[in-house]
Amino acid sequence: MILIGSQTPHRSSPAIGRLFRPLLVAFALALFVTAFSDAHAAPSFEQQYEKAKQDMEFLKSDSKRGGWREPWEKLAQSFFDLHEKYPRWRNRPAALFRSALAMEELAKRSMLRQDAQAAVDRYGVFLKSYAGHVLADDALFGIARIKAERFNDFSGAQEALNTIQNQYPRGDVAPEAKLYAQRLKAALEAAKSSTPGKKTAALLTDMKWENQKNLAVITLEFDRPIIWSIDTQSGSKKNDIPNRMVVDLMGVNPASTIRPGIKVQGSSLRRMRLDLSAPDKTRLLLDFRQVKRFMVKTESSPFRIVITTSATDAAMPRGISFGQGLQSSDPLFRFATRSIMIDPGHGGKDPGTVHNGVIEREVTLDIAKPRGTKLVCESVEKAKALIRTHLKSSTNVMIITNNIPDAYQILTDIPEIGSLNLGGIRKNAETKENLIGAIAVSQNDIDLCNKLVSDGFEVELRLIPDGKKTYFKDYKLQ
Repeated sequence: MILIGSQTPHRSSPAIGRLFRPLLVAFALALFVTAFSDAHAAPSFEQQYEKAKQDMEFLKSDSKRGGWREPWEKLAQSFFDLHEKYPRWRNRPAALFRSALAMEELAKRSMLRQDAQAAVDRYGVFLKSYAGHVLADDALFGIARIKAERFNDFSGAQEALNTIQNQYPRGDVAPEAKLYAQRLKAALEAAKSSTPGKKTAALLTDMKWENQKNLAVITLEFDRPIIWSIDTQSGSKKNDIPNRMVVDLMGVNPASTIRPGIKVQGSSLRRMRLDLSAPDKTRLLLDFRQVKRFMVKTESSPFRIVITTSATDAAMPRGISFGQGLQSSDPLFRFATRSIMIDPGHGGKDPGTVHNGVIEREVTLDIAKPRGTKLVCESVEKAKALIRTHLKSSTNVMIITNNIPDAYQILTDIPEIGSLNLGGIRKNAETKENLIGAIAVSQNDIDLCNKLVSDGFEVELRLIPDGKKTYFKDYKLQ
């Protein structure tokens, strides 16, 4: 600044020279202030960008927050705001791309079509502005994945993949995109060549895993409900034999997008791989470093099998012990598709709050019932007629009664049911005996149960599906 301000003015214009000296100093000061401000602003948004990148990685690995909608929406908006606010920033295109990537991650978790479409649109905005950018082929591959896996738009996916091969043949995505295109083409040809009228195989459309502390969660997604079975095999550290879970998926083929083998980083699950040697099923092999117990649940819309395994007994005290097996036909899963609940009660005869025609016990049961099931609350007489219509159908029915006399009436009128389980029964003024847990019976209850036993019905006591099974007859109550 001093050098600029003290320059010798032009000799023919001393007055002008004196005028320019302070102006030049002022101009230099302005330049200095501007440069100083930029030097401090640039690290600010660079730091925001780096933090957002870190947040994305943390969110992917966070089994709890990673499943929430809000963090992904905020992350996508953060990247987008950085792109919009700093038009001359060198990482502006990358911020827009990561905004689209965050939206795609949200769509994977929400399974909502509108979220997937929003991700495609954001990738499209990126391609329109930065077709020559190094991430352009990644954006096209993102579009291809979503169109194939979420929209079943195979022609649109193929178009995006062809664009990668034609316009970005030397990009880092090109080899993976080529393989993806080949598998997609093979799957489409197989579908076209299938015999008309012949039942086609179900598709394993997605396979995910996550390792938590002492827990591993494996999620399998299909295009329709399937028949499945699980067998477990205890390993040996001495002979380097892993603990293995064998999942047989009957009448299932993997989609072209499914990787046949995955090495897993984590403390419990270490490897997943598919065995396609059998023509009528797909076999999934899960190898574990350590496993003690497991649980399985099914979901609908889309149909999923969710397997949770535990490396310790404490992490899952009520899970199934490793070394046992499970299949879709087991009683625990017979109500996974459709169920009927009969006059279940809020607690004895208490219906809970009743207001404007809404009964609390019915609302509570509707919330608690498994996903994909149908809840019907009826009187005993109407329920019996409803049960009879389903005796010869393939519908799986779970019946819950309000008390033992109601159950006795249904069993004696419909002996095909054959079995009664006594669950939670509250104590009351008539209660004579308090059996295991929260099962209390009156003298009338005892008499009715003894009649059922003498007539050949099985009467058991069990509070939870995987709890210890005991029999009423063993208590010898009179």
